[in-house]
Amino acid sequence: MTTKRFNSVKYFNICTSPSDCISDIPTLYIGLETARDNIIDFNILNKRPTNNIWWTYGRTENRKEQEEDIQSFTDFCINRLLNKVKYKYIDILNLTYSRIKKMVYYFTQCGHKKIFITRGSMFMFIYVPRDECVYGLSLSLCEYFHIPNKKIIKRFAKLPDTDFVHSTDFIDDEIRSNTNNNPHLIPIFSDFFGE
Repeated sequence: MTTKRFNSVKYFNICTSPSDCISDIPTLYIGLETARDNIIDFNILNKRPTNNIWWTYGRTENRKEQEEDIQSFTDFCINRLLNKVKYKYIDILNLTYSRIKKMVYYFTQCGHKKIFITRGSMFMFIYVPRDECVYGLSLSLCEYFHIPNKKIIKRFAKLPDTDFVHSTDFIDDEIRSNTNNNPHLIPIFSDFFGE
């Protein structure tokens, strides 16, 4: 939250009053005066009074420290988002026919999903926000078992409430480097930051 013009943080809502802030998500107060006025039991030595409340100096108060704090806050928020999401590998080598049927039924009923297919159609990642889970499926292994990639992709395309992520250009280079450019994170970022 800041009362000054501020546009250097991508992907975050910028609030100008406490009533605009959402209480259960991390909030960064920018500027010593803003922090003093809005943080209960404010202590200048404690930049993170609670897990969701942070503060930093304004640009004219201490620019270097502000940049470091904003970077730490950004990393914290992204890691918080990613730590909530589970990853499950769909191991077609060990799945029984009945488990495959249950899995297909699950994907038809799970609601909104984002799908990303790696370059060369080697892997498919399916993000289900409702369950906060990414499922990984090796398309090359399916191909080995004579299950054509195109057939699998067409089946998923016919499922209700399915969006395919076709590009990764919407992901900032800084976020890519912080997450080691893991492809299973792309559908998560697409859902949160938009493609």
